[in-house]
Amino acid sequence: MHSDEPEYLEAAAEARNVLDDMAQWRLTPARWAHVEAMLDSMAAALLAGDLHAMRAAVGELELVSPVRVVRIGSSPEMDPPEIVRERRNELVHALGTAERPGPPPQGGADERSGTR
Repeated sequence: MHSDEPEYLEAAAEARNVLDDMAQWRLTPARWAHVEAMLDSMAAALLAGDLHAMRAAVGELELVSPVRVVRIGSSPEMDPPEIVRERRNELVHALGTAERPGPPPQGGADERSGTR
């Protein structure tokens, strides 16, 4: 599957939307840890070219988004930790590249260009 296929374009747009929203989130440290795990899952799925796993990770991220009601005595909310910001930025960049990340097609780049 290539980056110009409709299914990939739709999934990439959904992922970018969630990643864009995430920059404004304020969550508890425990929820940020969950977000970090989901970003790892999304990156692995993107690298493997696994569209289903990428969509699942995006859906999970949407479920972690901030709640409007904060319980009295709950852990304080905070901005995204540095590691989450870095992983988010890497994913935004990977989703914005012209070629879809993942393993190269059989034969590698040299055979496609006709040179060795």
